[in-house]
Amino acid sequence: MKIRVALLIGLAALPLAAGNIDVSGQTTVFLNTGEVLYFAVPDWNFVADANILGVSQYPSAVAFQFLTAPIGGATDFTVSLESSDGSASVAFPGSLSFTPGTFAGSLYSGPVSELSGTLNLPASVSAQIFGGSSALLAVYNAGAPVTLGLPPYTSQQDLQVSLEGSGLSVGAPQGSVTLDPPGAPQDSAMLEPAGVPEPQPALLVLAGLIVVAVIPATRKRAP
Repeated sequence: MKIRVALLIGLAALPLAAGNIDVSGQTTVFLNTGEVLYFAVPDWNFVADANILGVSQYPSAVAFQFLTAPIGGATDFTVSLESSDGSASVAFPGSLSFTPGTFAGSLYSGPVSELSGTLNLPASVSAQIFGGSSALLAVYNAGAPVTLGLPPYTSQQDLQVSLEGSGLSVGAPQGSVTLDPPGAPQDSAMLEPAGVPEPQPALLVLAGLIVVAVIPATRKRAP
């Protein structure tokens, strides 16, 4: 009986709502309309170089290049740069779409589709976005569903980000990549409505105890 109570309490304490999906190691990702890809943008190497030179550790400009296998048809994306806690967010200018290009790499050479943009950041905004842990590059699909990826490269390798400022230009290290389906609790306030609040763990534990208490009582009344 004690084992059953402990098991039910443990299950009740688990969160019921799913979060973002880690797709860092995948070679392709299906992105439905309204879904977001979040690319972590670490800045530790920019900060290290800035400290050596005695200049600001916050980039004044961010540029990105996102490559995928050739896409047929029109695409429509909104891209923003966000702080890791979602408290600050700035959109890249305009609506962006993939355009044809050519890529030559160690694992693949040939035609690609490219999504790119450049964003200038005021010092105060850059400090808010890069003041915590890794910033996030949010790629929001406002168009038709599309499969993104350039096999055999992974999602982490499909994106290149450049951090610039105070005479520095540094390529950001690769970070994690997560897929945010609409309605997930971590949805960005700017791009999607807030998700449904997660049930409180204390209430779930109480519900688990009630279930444990009801089951034995029901058995006693059985003929």
